[in-house]
Amino acid sequence: MEGITRSFVADPGYPAIVENVLVDGVHRNTADGPYFTSAYLHHPDETPAEVSDAGLTLVRRVAVEGPLWTMGPDRLDEVFASADMTGHLLATLRRIEDDPSVLGATSHLLTLARR
Repeated sequence: MEGITRSFVADPGYPAIVENVLVDGVHRNTADGPYFTSAYLHHPDETPAEVSDAGLTLVRRVAVEGPLWTMGPDRLDEVFASADMTGHLLATLRRIEDDPSVLGATSHLLTLARR
């Protein structure tokens, strides 16, 4: 999704990086460019099993930013300059933060578990 918002998809080497992520979850930064570092990117459906394997009980999974991160820093500055806009945005994010359809649209996923 970052490749779309930052127009990386136009770079010739980027589709291969995306294909690798879709196949095995590993983002291999093999091309020159402003791409994210090499890393494993969890699919939201993987975390419940990881929690269970660790002997914990899943409490909740939450999208930290949700779709908010796609706005970019300039637009966010505008939103946060207005108390009304900030309040509306945060209220909306609270309503959707644990919706399963949003978990794959966030840059960061928080998994809460207990022993």
